[in-house]
This record gives sequence, structure tokens and C-alpha cells, in this order.
Amino acid sequence: MVDNRFSEALTEARQIDERIKAGNISDKEFSEKPFLGVPFTSKESTYCKGLSVTFGLKTRLNYKADFDADYIKAFKKAGGILLGVTNISQFNLWPESDNPIYGLTKNPYDITRTVGGSAGGEACMLAAAATPIGLGTDLGGSSRIPSFMCGVFAHKMSCNLIGVKGMTFRDGSETTSMISPGPMTKYATDLEPLLKCLVGVKSKELGLDRKVNVRKLNVYYIIDPNDHYCSPIRKEMTEALMRAVNHFKNICTVPPQELFFEELKYCKQMWNYWMSKEPNKNFLNDINNRAGEVSPVREIIKKITVGSDFTIGSIMNFVNILSSNVNGIWVEEITESLKQKLLAKLDDNSILLYPSAPFTARHHYTTIFHPLNFNFFSIWNVLKFPATQIPMGLGEKNLPLGIQIIAKSNQDKLCIVAAIELERRFGGYVPPF
Repeated sequence: MVDNRFSEALTEARQIDERIKAGNISDKEFSEKPFLGVPFTSKESTYCKGLSVTFGLKTRLNYKADFDADYIKAFKKAGGILLGVTNISQFNLWPESDNPIYGLTKNPYDITRTVGGSAGGEACMLAAAATPIGLGTDLGGSSRIPSFMCGVFAHKMSCNLIGVKGMTFRDGSETTSMISPGPMTKYATDLEPLLKCLVGVKSKELGLDRKVNVRKLNVYYIIDPNDHYCSPIRKEMTEALMRAVNHFKNICTVPPQELFFEELKYCKQMWNYWMSKEPNKNFLNDINNRAGEVSPVREIIKKITVGSDFTIGSIMNFVNILSSNVNGIWVEEITESLKQKLLAKLDDNSILLYPSAPFTARHHYTTIFHPLNFNFFSIWNVLKFPATQIPMGLGEKNLPLGIQIIAKSNQDKLCIVAAIELERRFGGYVPPF
């Protein structure tokens, strides 16, 4: 946690206690505020009134938010009490939570290991039982990557269900985006009620109250996307996926079916292209606090020589910009081809089991040697499908294993139903203590 409002939170909690004791809270208010008095935290790049919002940039040192982001406001409306904000990777664009303002967040299962990013502080807090509920955002795996590495649950909602105002520089005028907020929790059963609070009246549109028979789900799975930019998948990761597949094979009416799509090997090109199309976004200007575009070449040279205010993650993004040159028409065709092939399988009663990563949390700063392993996550941002990160116990080095559950847009309910089933069968979150 990098900034807190503990005294204010305690005051709010005492006021609620006093109102309950005096009988001044109606049944209607209780029903409208299902999380009345429940504490929560959020990542530092999301605007939370009165708290730091530096994005891990030295140029924003001492910046404080003067309003609440849309989804923070929604959870407060449901009764939640904000405790503080948590560490992130610089400007959210690197799977390691480190920045020159707050430093490095360490994994509670092994402090020599990364927590991922960008919401690494949030996942770390959850795993260490320092917060019961985390709220994150996800543009390329920002919630799911650290949740995988810290052995907790995260749900990336279907896109464009809730306003994006207050997520870094977004002002709410954006009508479409790959980014999506969502809950991060230790328990799968917390995901649905949290999701209802965040989406409000759209919970009916998502059918969150409908009954789903998990035994009648159509289950598909992909063992390996064969993305040559990613590291080879280790045996224990495949075994975790297959444990889930075999469980559904034992309980479902229709046996799970393996799929393969050639287009998945082009995830790097797809994400880079669609990232460049994000509304109101200019990375080189944004990372300089919108004070003019930085020079990627100059910053790379400074990093090597005299030093830079930018982390190695930001430098790698500069390198990526210099090396990116894709045919937009081709990428759009590849993206649509993959989407249609998936939709031919994923109907209103289907899920896809997908790997989370090639291996468990690695040592700090080694992400530079395998920077594109986040492709396992970012492809679902590109397609704007809901995705839930599921912990699947601990591996050989007592580090969290995990898989993802995917569904078609607006079928978030199916992801959560399957997550609850796998939690019931395999135990879900395993404390690091």
C-alpha cells in the first residue's frame, strides 16, 4: 500500500456502527448497500479522491486525486470503505510492479519473486490477507497477471460495461476501449456480488441472477497457443490446466473439446495495433505527464549511460514502439478471423479454458528476458471477451499455479460459475503463510 486513508476509514466505520446500533439503517438501505462497512483497496493509477495518483512517474510526484473514478464511486455507493491505494508498474505497462517513487513490490510466497503488474500491489495485498477486496483495471492483463502470480482470483469484465473516467488519463468521453475494470478477490464466490455492484443496472443485461447448470456447460480448452514470442509452457502449468479439463470431463454432459487457432501466434501484432487505436491515448506524451512527447532513442541512451527516470519496463515499451511496424488491414483481418472462429464455438452456454502463463512467478527483473509472455492475457483484451483468472494450487516451488476461463462478450456469468466450481473442487486460494 503506497497511500492510505486509515483515520478517515475508521471514522466512516464507527459512524456505520453507530447507525446500526441506533437502528437508523433501513432494510432498503442494507439491500442497496450490500458491502456496507466492508473495506477495500485499489491500484494507485486509479483516481481515488485525496490519495496519490502518480502512475509511478516522477513528474507526478505528490499528485493527489481530486475525484473518484467511476468504478470506485460505484463501490463506495454499495457501502465499501476505501482503505488506500496500492503499488503499480510505472504507467501500468510492465508485468512487474516497480517504479522510482514507491519501489518494488515483492511476492508474499517468495520475496525474491515478482508479483507481476500492473496491479501487483493489489494482488500482493490480497494474497497476504491485508485487504479483503481489490479493484483493478485490465488493459493487457493488468489484473490477471498479478492475480496469477499471487494465487488469487481476478475477473476482467466484458468491455464497455462501466465508465472509464479516472483510469489513468481517461476522462469518460471514450466510447470504446480494450480496458476494463474488475474485482480481485481471494474467493471466487465474492466475484459475482462485486460485479453486480460495479455494473449496477447492467447486471440484468449480463444475466448475473440467472441459474446456470455447470454440468451442462460446453467446455473447450487450448493447451498451448503456440505463440513463438512466448516462452515454452512448463509441464506443471499444462498439468494444472488438464486437471480442470478432466474435472469438467467427469461432471459435464458433453466432454470438453480441445481447440487450436493459428491466429493466436499473432497476439503481439494484434495487441500492439489495437493499443495504438485506444482513444485519447498517446503513450510518448502520456508517459511524460502530457508535457510533450519524449524521445524513445534519447531515453534508451540515458538509461544505458547517465540513468533515466523511466523503469526498464518503460524503456522496453520505447523499444517496442521503435520496432513496431504492422499492416493495419492485415491485423484487422486476423483479429476478426480469430473472433469469428471463437464465436462459432462460444455460445451462451460455453466456456474456454486457457493457460495463464508459461511458468510461475519468476525472479525480480527477469521479465526483460521474456517480455511477451503477457500475450497469454492480452489477447482477451484485444477480443474484448470476459476472462477470469483462477488459482489452481501451488507448484513445485510452492508458487501459485493458475488458468484462465474465457467466455463470449456479456457472458461473464459463465466464467464466474466455472470459477466457483473449480474453487470448490481444487481449493482456490492457498495462503502463503
